[in-house]
Formats: sequence, structure tokens, C-alpha cells
Amino acid sequence: MSSDLCASPTVFTEVRRIIDTPEEQMTIGSISEGLGKRSYGIILFVLCLPNCIPAPPGLGSIFGLAMGIVVIQYLLGRDYPILPSFIGKRAIKKTTLRRIMDTSEPFMRRLEMIIRPRMFGPAQRFLEYLGMLAVAFMCLVILIPLPLTNMLPAMAAAVLSASVAERDAAGIIVGLIIGIAGSVIAVRAASVVVALLF
Repeated sequence: MSSDLCASPTVFTEVRRIIDTPEEQMTIGSISEGLGKRSYGIILFVLCLPNCIPAPPGLGSIFGLAMGIVVIQYLLGRDYPILPSFIGKRAIKKTTLRRIMDTSEPFMRRLEMIIRPRMFGPAQRFLEYLGMLAVAFMCLVILIPLPLTNMLPAMAAAVLSASVAERDAAGIIVGLIIGIAGSVIAVRAASVVVALLF
């Protein structure tokens, strides 16, 4: 493990730093711009949080769409994510972000105790790519317009994103397991609703 990796602020420290800036509101693009080289994992983690808790209507879909755009760029090999202006320039009140953070804090603290750099040698890069593929699939599940079905997939995506940012191979495996469970529940719920409607 390199000393640089050990010295880097954790995902959770970076997220709290972003939210604690003095501006009254922030854009999704400004969140991405301040994150540097680890921006993919960190911004995806931030975008997951509104779907990990009960959030204002419509907010989860906006963040889910932004997640999808970011993760696709990772899978295509871009050095850092760029959001289209209709998403990147969308302003969110700091009070809303702080409410999301306050509600998410217990979840973040649990992850902070568990996720740490644990690399699996030559398999590490494969696991990180597999984790981001799973995040891409979670984005599709999150966009299913049914109440509460997006929470478990979003939590899985948060675990995967934080684990990729922290280079935690074990965390990626745990995130994949949570993602499979959450996806099965969400897809079954959606199929039941469709069957009832049609």
C-alpha cells in the first residue's frame, strides 16, 4: 500500500468538506469539479445518497440520471467525468443537501468503519471495473418509478463507489452482493405492479 494512498482524505471526509462550503446552493457540476483524481468514486457516492434515504419527489431520478452519465464515462475510460449542462448546472439548495447528509450520516459512519484500502493484486483493476458495471446496472434499477425500491440498489451503488475510490476490493464484493439482492427485490416489485395494472 502506498503512502500516498494512506495520506489521501477518505471519500467520507471529501463528501463532508463539499457540503460544508459556505455557498447557499450548489450545482451538481460544482460538486464534480472540486474532487480531483478520485472524482469518479466520490461523485458517484455523493449522487447515491439522495436515493439511500426518503428524499423529495423527483430528486432521486435527477441524481440517478447523473449517476448513469458519470459511470458510463468511467467505463469508457475518461480521465474525469463531465456532466451535460442540463444536469451539471442544476442548482440544489444547501439546506436540502445538508438534510440529505444529516439523514445519511449513520449510513456513512457505518461505511467509514468498514471500507479501507484492501487490494487484491492483479484482480484489483478487474474488480473495480466490475464494480462500476454493477453501478451502471443499479442506475437503471434506481430509475424504476416505484417508492422505496431504489433504496437498496442505491446503497449497493454507494458501497461500490466508495470502495472503488478507496481501492477496497473486499468492499466491492460486498457491494455486488447487496446490489444483486436489491435488484431482485426492485425488479420483482416492478413486475408485480405491471401485472396488477395490465
